[in-house]
Amino acid sequence: MPDFLGHEAAYRGNMNLIGQRNEIDLRVCGVGAVGSWLSDVLARQGYGNMTLLDREKVDRDNFGTQNYGNTDVGRSKAIQCSHGIMRRLGVKSTPIHKEFGNVNAYTLVKGADLVVDLFDNVESRALVKNACESLDVPCLHGGMSTDGFAEVCWNEYYQIGEVTGIVTDPEPCEYPLAANLVHFTVSILAEVINLYVDEGIKRDVEFTLKDMNVDIRRER
Repeated sequence: MPDFLGHEAAYRGNMNLIGQRNEIDLRVCGVGAVGSWLSDVLARQGYGNMTLLDREKVDRDNFGTQNYGNTDVGRSKAIQCSHGIMRRLGVKSTPIHKEFGNVNAYTLVKGADLVVDLFDNVESRALVKNACESLDVPCLHGGMSTDGFAEVCWNEYYQIGEVTGIVTDPEPCEYPLAANLVHFTVSILAEVINLYVDEGIKRDVEFTLKDMNVDIRRER
């Protein structure tokens, strides 16, 4: 076990959990505002078998909310995110610079132990949801709105388009999005993933930044 995972293992009180997490075939769909930070956090918690999927390239407008910098501009988000994790932590991941579409949706989620949907458009979210339902692959969705609301919801109860703002805004670099909302959402997502992987529990959570309220909608 890498030395940097010692704190996480000690906190969880179970060294075996780190090895368990490392075996999970985890697909992160979208490495923008949430995904670029989440993949880094998950690598720091023992997840060493991640596939990072995104079709976009890094732009300077991304710096305020995404885990990229000057040297990443113009390059694939998936590849730069993967390279960044490897450079900082020595943790390998598989980048896929490709659009998630009708032709390849099933191929890209097939065989996964867990899919995390963080796409910023309703079409891709619908494809992920339907493909995972058809293949019986566990899928967790995370989304934010421009008014400071975030939702983390498992596929069984997820409603496409329920979270607006970041998903539907036609000018994605101009919508108001608080950096702190991104990081709160990442933290909640990471812990919901841990709860599922470590204990087999699915938890749906809502969060609002202005009143810093976390609401557990359901647990099963």
